[in-house]
Amino acid sequence: MLIIVLCVDIILEKRLWYWVFNNSWKVIMEHSNINPLEEIKVVEYKEEDLIDETGNQPNYPSMEKVDVKYPIVPNVPSLPDEDEEEEQKSDLSIKIAINEHTLRSELLKKHVYYNIQGQDKSGTFENYRRFKDFRTLREHLSNSWPGCYIPPVPRKQHLGTTQPQFIEQRKKLLNLFLSKISSMSFLYESDEFQLFIRGPSEFNKKVNELKKPTYDEISRNYQRIFKNFSSCDYNENYERIIDEANEYFKAGKCVLDKFEQICKVNTDYFHSFEASHAQLFNGINEVNTFYSQTYGNPDLQVNPREKFKNPFIVLLDWARWEIIDIEAMIEAVGWKKELEKIKAKTEAKLESDRIQYQKLQLGKKSLSQILSTKSKEKNMKILQDNTINLEAEIEALVIIIKIVTARLASLEIPTFKQSKSKKYELILRSFANTSIAEFEQIIMNTKEIEDKLNEKYN
Repeated sequence: MLIIVLCVDIILEKRLWYWVFNNSWKVIMEHSNINPLEEIKVVEYKEEDLIDETGNQPNYPSMEKVDVKYPIVPNVPSLPDEDEEEEQKSDLSIKIAINEHTLRSELLKKHVYYNIQGQDKSGTFENYRRFKDFRTLREHLSNSWPGCYIPPVPRKQHLGTTQPQFIEQRKKLLNLFLSKISSMSFLYESDEFQLFIRGPSEFNKKVNELKKPTYDEISRNYQRIFKNFSSCDYNENYERIIDEANEYFKAGKCVLDKFEQICKVNTDYFHSFEASHAQLFNGINEVNTFYSQTYGNPDLQVNPREKFKNPFIVLLDWARWEIIDIEAMIEAVGWKKELEKIKAKTEAKLESDRIQYQKLQLGKKSLSQILSTKSKEKNMKILQDNTINLEAEIEALVIIIKIVTARLASLEIPTFKQSKSKKYELILRSFANTSIAEFEQIIMNTKEIEDKLNEKYN
């Protein structure tokens, strides 16, 4: 009965579940995700997993109720089926995953190299990449596709990066990154990603040799790839939809940050219970032997469980991905605002150059022009060229911002919300099923004592 009480205490700990279901439901319902590659898998951890990368026991956060106000996000009408973007459709012929990793010593320090293998319409490929290569790749994709959702990579960490459990955790998130990229053809077919999966070992050096696209080039790419959005009419509700959704995502991230810590606490609790369970059953066996030899009781040797499946890891893995995935969507919205700032600065520069040109026409010179050896005609020619370039840049930025705004409001945000809602239900079912199966097994293990007693006296 002691084991049953422990099980119930772990699952139904009042403070935990009050916090989870009263403070996380609304936000997490909209922002959930699981591994799209396979069904959910429960990963088993060892006792040393309870120690963090600094060698210390983790600090458990407060489980007090979190008061977060959620802005209302309006329903956004999705595009008609016939207008779905080609870049959003997954190519089922693409297979890509990290299957293995290797540790290599370089400059007195070990680094993890992830073995990426896959196949697409161009054939098979295989490459080894470090984590920094993944980060560099994503940075370049973000610069080439500003305002678009770019799947996230895990956060950078300085300590414990070669520990087996950390490598496996990071590998799961990197596999999700690769899977997401493979479902977005405009990212998968980009020069940066193809160089990443098929290029030479010195990826960082080679990718930095690629020419950074100009706003004019980005504009033309967007009009070609996102052609349905380049011709659509502007909707006055777009800005409100994006701003309110962005605030909603930020509120959700706050809740998920705390929820991740709650999941970590319960994962650690279960690890502790796992160790205690084995100790308890071994102790029962020792006591049984003593009572059997001393008092003549029947010898009731029971078998302690060797392997456990920690159901809380299902939620922990999910929460870790959700946090960085929401950050990626917040980043996409941030890019839109950054593009608007760049456009405003470019317009201010254009106005300044026009004023300078008019002054030159009237024979007025700035101090720099007075000190310059260039002729009036040469200075006017420079200002004319600058004006043409700035006007072209502003025109390109207008197109980029228009497409980015329309995509975010009518495609990316509603698609993001819909996928999170569906997968959140799947993750809850997985957690519930795993929990039920695990604790039923623990109860059956405990019931073995009663069964053996009945056998002895019947």
